[in-house]
Amino acid sequence: MNFHARELKYIVIQVNSNDRIFYENRFWMGAKSDQRFKAYKFRLEADPAVEKVVSYEDFYVALKDGKAKIDRGYHSDAPSLIRRLYGDKRFKDFKTNWIALARHKESLIFRYEAHVKEFGQPTRDELKDLLLKWNVEVILSRGLKGAKNSQKAVDSKAFKAPNARTFLSYYDDYLKAGRDIRILLPRHRGPGKNHRLHKVAPESLAFWTKIAFKYADDKKPTKKQLLEECKDAVSQENAEREANGRHDLLQTPGRKQFENIINAMDKFHVMAGREGFTKAMAYFRAQSEGFDVERPGERVEFDSYLLELQTWLMLWDLWDKLDEKSKSELKPVRIYLNMARDAYTGYTVAVTASQSENSAAIIHTLDMAIADKSHIARYAGAQTDWYGGVRFESAYADNGTGYNSDDTHDAFRGAHISLSHPPAGQPWHRGFIESMLGVISRTLMSYFDGRTFGNIVEKGDYDSEARATLTADEAVCLIIRALLDYFHHQVNPRTKKSPHEAWVEYLEEIGGQWGADPEMRITVFGAEDKRTIHADGIYKWGIRYNSDELQKLRQEKNPKKIKIRFHRDDIRWITVEHPDGHWFLVENRARMKEQISVDEWLQVRRQLDDDANQAQGPMLPRMYKALRDIRGSVEAARVRACISPSTVTAEQLANLERDLFDGEVAMSADDDVEFDVPVTDIPANPLREGGVVLTRPDRPRTPIKANAPKITSRKDKKDDEAGYR
Repeated sequence: MNFHARELKYIVIQVNSNDRIFYENRFWMGAKSDQRFKAYKFRLEADPAVEKVVSYEDFYVALKDGKAKIDRGYHSDAPSLIRRLYGDKRFKDFKTNWIALARHKESLIFRYEAHVKEFGQPTRDELKDLLLKWNVEVILSRGLKGAKNSQKAVDSKAFKAPNARTFLSYYDDYLKAGRDIRILLPRHRGPGKNHRLHKVAPESLAFWTKIAFKYADDKKPTKKQLLEECKDAVSQENAEREANGRHDLLQTPGRKQFENIINAMDKFHVMAGREGFTKAMAYFRAQSEGFDVERPGERVEFDSYLLELQTWLMLWDLWDKLDEKSKSELKPVRIYLNMARDAYTGYTVAVTASQSENSAAIIHTLDMAIADKSHIARYAGAQTDWYGGVRFESAYADNGTGYNSDDTHDAFRGAHISLSHPPAGQPWHRGFIESMLGVISRTLMSYFDGRTFGNIVEKGDYDSEARATLTADEAVCLIIRALLDYFHHQVNPRTKKSPHEAWVEYLEEIGGQWGADPEMRITVFGAEDKRTIHADGIYKWGIRYNSDELQKLRQEKNPKKIKIRFHRDDIRWITVEHPDGHWFLVENRARMKEQISVDEWLQVRRQLDDDANQAQGPMLPRMYKALRDIRGSVEAARVRACISPSTVTAEQLANLERDLFDGEVAMSADDDVEFDVPVTDIPANPLREGGVVLTRPDRPRTPIKANAPKITSRKDKKDDEAGYR
């Protein structure tokens, strides 16, 4: 076990020559990484002769602060095609019937790929029959999926099955676009192109096929070489026929026609001819064991588990240590615990809780998996940091309701993470939460020295009646703390290292794709609203957002209302939709250096309402003062951590914004106040503290103020329903 956890200095971000880099207010390209000097080399997009060297650490800090951005694969073919056709429009921004049709086409493609993998390439006639069959299956599965948890009638759209040629055209486009589902949206308008179908004479087809079969030869000729050989052979044969006075000349094959003959050949026969019979037998043998991961970051596994707190607290021998008030409150509590872990290292990258199994909870778990989680570790009382910020290549999840929804798949697709569901018969991909909790439960009591639960009532400085002695939030904190300070320091037999050590080594020495880009997080996980552009910018939650591009839009187009997007966990930025379809990032003008969530900002606004001693004056300085006062409270930390199973809906959030600000603005164009709240330790809480014997000694903590103001709202009833008390 590691008693001194390795700390992360920076993450090596993977970049390549096709990426577009925004750094120091300029666009760069041709990025190269040099491990020897621990630095990147960029070339200026406007003038490739200009180069710049940036250290790993400086670039990582710029990305974290939102001063740099990576447009992954910007200069490659697939993103360029999608950008030319659709701009920055998200898949869910299109018409409902277009989205339904695209999903229908993609479902047919998935069935086609599964068929090819198992049975080989079907002929055109076989594909025609298969498409009719698959089309019915997709329509029925959509109807059953919608009706599974509903007693109401379900509206399931039915689409006509495409013919084989049209379907293969869809499939080619899908692959060219990098499997981006937007390419399957309807695009064509007006009369179609006049594709003339040339009928091939049987004799010519037989002649071509004879030469095409040479592809399965140990000399390994290429398709292009065989095509040229076929054309030469046809030319010689036709010359001889003309010399003999014959008029039944052979047709010359086109590239696609000839390659289709090769592609239709039996795959086993081709490999046996080119690579040898032994290799073909080994390659096409029945696969009895699943393919596993070979490196960190290759795959993240998601799982959900219905957690009955009473059951697990009894298993952990903690139930009898609670007072009667806690027991009565916790008996009916059942929460869904959602986790994500790296499949190679076993490092847990996300833990969230929800009151039901739904897609919103899974999407929130995905968001947490690729984001920084240091503040959550501090709130849970863990002594080991919790690292994130990188994107995974793929994800595995079961076929539960939340994981199988369209919204969940859209979120994974937007984050550029491939989500798949492992087939039956692979037990190593089954749920892992229960076994992980079992490991934790065997040593969980080592976290406590006896004062945590048993002696709460005896402590004179802790009012167990006025405060909830144990809530669902704190139970989740308990699990997070055990994961970070215990489970992550157990040696993994596979890697011969602890998950924490292996994960930090991966981030610092190998690195991954940056996943915590603010614009990407807003696009994928954000919510939408509409606002008016004023001469001094856009106001949201009383905060002013402005930029040169925003004012240029106002002067050129002067739109009445524009769409904006925001992320609930970070209000430092919003994105704004341009009338031409692209979105751009706009920063706040309040000089916020540290991440602030929407929930925390609204809590600060309520603090001003409840404090009668606040002097009148500009609102922004008063809000910053209130934020400094309450940033050290446990309640504020809970709001920042965003791990509570009690969530506020978008509608409730809009109502709270309207009620709390009610047309007021926190700042004006003349305000010059900088937000720089020091990072303070969270006050002591006996429910999260204990005799930690793992890792480093406890950090110093600030005691709870005896006269700390009680945070309540002027609209108690509505806020109680929203979960803000």
